[in-house]
Amino acid sequence: MIAPSRHRSFSNANAWGVFALCLAVLAVYLPALHGGWLWDDTLEVTENALVRDPLGWWRAWVAPSGLDYYPLKDTLLWVEWHLWHGRVAGYHAMNFALHATSAALLWRVLARLGMTSIAAFGAALLFAVHPVAVESVAWISE
Repeated sequence: MIAPSRHRSFSNANAWGVFALCLAVLAVYLPALHGGWLWDDTLEVTENALVRDPLGWWRAWVAPSGLDYYPLKDTLLWVEWHLWHGRVAGYHAMNFALHATSAALLWRVLARLGMTSIAAFGAALLFAVHPVAVESVAWISE
């Protein structure tokens, strides 16, 4: 007989918590959705031959040629370029989704590490809406 897990499965309360985190991210960072390219966004995205190259996702890992070596970021930019080319709103929407996902994962990790669910949710909410994160959400190439 398998012993029951001491961790509960994903419940309705967790789903509402994830929804609340997503809503908070959207509410705080919604003005960025209408923003344009910032600082080196054009250099990293629109002027970067790697993101337009059909094998750019592979070259980002094995033969980097960009300003820095961040293959996961370059692969994501490659995918985004092939989804919406120069339409900035798509890049911002992806950053919203990634940030909200990170906040939800932080909440669950902190809860699994023994923090009370309310405290873990509070920490994740603070992470989600804290002004220090605006660079990661509003700046496309960040």
